[in-house]
Amino acid sequence: MNDQYEELNYNSSIVNDNLIEKVKKITQKYYNTHQKKLFFASNQKAACAQSVCSEIDLNELLINTVYIIKDTNIIFFNYLVFKTFANEEIFHIIIENLFEQINNCISNHGSFEMHFDLATFSVSAAERYKRLIELFVKQCLESKTTFVDSTINITIYNTPSVVETINKLFKALIHPALKTKIRYYDKKESPELLYSLLHTSSYVNNTKQSSY
Repeated sequence: MNDQYEELNYNSSIVNDNLIEKVKKITQKYYNTHQKKLFFASNQKAACAQSVCSEIDLNELLINTVYIIKDTNIIFFNYLVFKTFANEEIFHIIIENLFEQINNCISNHGSFEMHFDLATFSVSAAERYKRLIELFVKQCLESKTTFVDSTINITIYNTPSVVETINKLFKALIHPALKTKIRYYDKKESPELLYSLLHTSSYVNNTKQSSY
């Protein structure tokens, strides 16, 4: 099984089973016809992601990637799904979708929280998606959104072991006021917290702040 989708099934996330199977088949087909490269792997992953987009409705992918948890102001981002289809050609669509979720939360609750499951996220992934972050920040500035003031916190689950290196890549892009709102949970803490967040109503707004 290819590492592009091998962790999509872990039990802390809510992902449509049919979608998982479709992504697996497309990814398998791609790597059966394109020998996996040790060099230029990022280019190959981007090409594979384009293959997924060409065969699965983008709305279905987005719905399983970024969504508001019912009856809350919490927006959940599932990197495990995101990485299977995200590519530069659709960055603008991903950003528009995220803004829509944020605006819905602000409209309905006056604020929002962002919760990211970054299982399998790496330095190479950070470099691959840095342009997406840059575009998002640019649009925030241009739209004069209340993004910063309306953000309660940003929670990162399955924090990569190389988080300090990744933070350096994004340091200049993160608004100073947001840095104090970020909190991190490592791979040992995350499964139980994610299960509570996604499968039960017992999620409690923990005030643990970033230690990085």
